[in-house]
Amino acid sequence: MKKFHLLLLLIPLTLIACSTEEAEKLADEYHKKLQAEQDEYIVDHLVDPEQLSLDGRDAWLGLFDLVHSWGKITSVTKSMGFHKNYNNGVTTVDLDYELEFEPRLTVQEKISLIDRGDGYKVWGVEYN
Repeated sequence: MKKFHLLLLLIPLTLIACSTEEAEKLADEYHKKLQAEQDEYIVDHLVDPEQLSLDGRDAWLGLFDLVHSWGKITSVTKSMGFHKNYNNGVTTVDLDYELEFEPRLTVQEKISLIDRGDGYKVWGVEYN
């Protein structure tokens, strides 16, 4: 009976863990492009168009200029956990990362992704 309860517990946990796979793929692409300093590509292809129209292209490019001023990104590590919300057909996912820069700078990043029904896009990024 204990094995059955354990199985019932593991099935929902597995489904929840897999449910951020698409969001994590976009976050991985974002980080690869950020490391390669392909900022225009990020703005044109990865940022949510509605959010881009609110923030403006220059705000996003300015953010990337700031990030690049910290040095070369040497590693990107996903932290444990995530936050996922679904409301009125829109899904948002927050993922936490740790970015290492040359020389010896560590920055915490929270990337928010949104899916309005046409795939995940970057909705916002916070650095600390």
